[in-house]
Amino acid sequence: EIGVRLVGSEMCIRDRAYIFRKSHIPYQIVPEMHHWQISHLGVIIPLADAYYQSRHPEKICANEKLMTLTAYRMKKNLKWIAQKGMLCPAKLYMIKDMPTGMLAGVLSRVYQSEFGNRFLYRHAMHAPEEFQRLHQEFYNYMKTHTKESNKT
Repeated sequence: EIGVRLVGSEMCIRDRAYIFRKSHIPYQIVPEMHHWQISHLGVIIPLADAYYQSRHPEKICANEKLMTLTAYRMKKNLKWIAQKGMLCPAKLYMIKDMPTGMLAGVLSRVYQSEFGNRFLYRHAMHAPEEFQRLHQEFYNYMKTHTKESNKT
């Protein structure tokens, strides 16, 4: 889902929502932006990592083992996020609960689509340092918050 997430005061959100609606820009009002950001990273990091692990990133959709590994990693991230009560939007529960093999097939189609080319491949290939930093920060966040919950 491409668009804008709105946070802020109720009046500010209403004003921005009106502008986006009139401009035909997709938007979603998210009560907890941090949860949405963590959920987003749980999905995009395994997608970008797959490109960097492939010898032929432009043909990634044909690599069944990598599609299965990517699906597994994404589901693992989403399960952890859901356990922490942060998974949003709700449609990510469908991905979390989807059989890994089925999700691998869906991911293969996404990677070979125009959407995959435009928003996944191009971004990942032009910003590897950004994705490496996000990868490190996300998994460090998971590790830190897992240790904290194990202490209590």
